[in-house]
Amino acid sequence: WWPSAEDGIGGILAKIHAVQHPADCSSPTTKFFVWRSKQDSKSDTRGLTAWGHAGASHMLHAFTDGDKFREYGKTSRVLITDEKLWPMAKGCLNGGPQTRECYFEPLTSCKLSDVDSMYINNKINNNTAKLIEVQEEYDRTKRTVYSSEKLWFRNIRRKYSWVNLPGSETDHSTLTLNAASLAYYFRPKPWLRSEIDKRIRNSIPSDLNPDRTLGVPIRRSDKCHGHNITGSAKGELDCPGLLAYLAAVRKFLEFDPLIKNVIVTSEDKSACDEFLGLMKKEFPKLRVVLNVGDVQQVRVCCCCCVIA
Repeated sequence: WWPSAEDGIGGILAKIHAVQHPADCSSPTTKFFVWRSKQDSKSDTRGLTAWGHAGASHMLHAFTDGDKFREYGKTSRVLITDEKLWPMAKGCLNGGPQTRECYFEPLTSCKLSDVDSMYINNKINNNTAKLIEVQEEYDRTKRTVYSSEKLWFRNIRRKYSWVNLPGSETDHSTLTLNAASLAYYFRPKPWLRSEIDKRIRNSIPSDLNPDRTLGVPIRRSDKCHGHNITGSAKGELDCPGLLAYLAAVRKFLEFDPLIKNVIVTSEDKSACDEFLGLMKKEFPKLRVVLNVGDVQQVRVCCCCCVIA
């Protein structure tokens, strides 16, 4: 049920896998880009979507060597992360590491022991480069480059330069590359894959027809202006009220009166409960489907915990 990166026929996904799994990680010709955590990694409150976006962006930095793939030997770098605490993996289930690898497959077959240490005998290792700013230039001949500890990442213009496909950048889909990068970054561990499968099977009725189903993801938490969630950034937008979602359901039914099911999700349990009440009153004949075992908190952020 998940795209295969290992079989060599997975398109962009397979190309990502090939770069991240070099034949010899210890070879002097294998180059690395080390994605460093923020200095205070414990206070990094980014949700999964933000982490995925950052991961895909750092991956492009590594693969294009900072947008200079064609100018410097046409060699990609392997993206590898440090081993600092990943806040969402604190208290990892199944005794796993408190890093992204608690939940997801390793980014690479290489280990941190394969990269060049930043310091040797308290002196800068001449085989490394350390970035302070995300757009800072660096010596591409260095085997190991350490990222900035800033929250952001380098903006890459020539995203397809490392793929060796014919044509120019405008001949290829940025969306395809982003999708493959996210799919690679979020490859779930077997135990998590099993848990996802179990919850989906428990949530989705066996007779549910996707062509007759409407999804209503109700956005709440720190995405919205006016939230009071400690440790989160200010909201990004004025989240629609529940009546707006209800009006959207009504509009969809005007286009397709054969809709029979509505899947309702939200990180805010109170919003879910209130919307269910509105649905029962306005559309009593529609079957409402909820996620069994969904992680919800009342008025508290739980970004991207919904499985739907």
